[in-house]
Amino acid sequence: MNHRQAISLLLCALLYSAAPLSGGKAPGGSPQKSARAARDTRSAKKVDVCALLSSSEMEAVQGEPVKETKPSVQQSGSFLMSQCFFRTATFTKSVSLALAVPDPARPSALTPREFWRKQFHPP
Repeated sequence: MNHRQAISLLLCALLYSAAPLSGGKAPGGSPQKSARAARDTRSAKKVDVCALLSSSEMEAVQGEPVKETKPSVQQSGSFLMSQCFFRTATFTKSVSLALAVPDPARPSALTPREFWRKQFHPP
């Protein structure tokens, strides 16, 4: 497996692990209330994106140690985009990892899963 395939696999795994698999329904609860509660819970959490991948994992895939990690967070539409730039000695082997979470300042906005479905799987 080459490094691009490994990074793609890691990013897909992070995307699926970041979104709940229950489809917004909790046992015995209404779909709207449980989806809103899940959204509020996820928004309240602070995720350290740089901690999602370790330096040893990056070195195993990229073949070079990480020299520096640079985290950043910015608002993008209805999401907060948390990013981490893993810089290696060879700049072209550096990796940028991004994670989108709902913006707690906009509680009525779509979750990342709802946004994905709306964008790529319209009715």
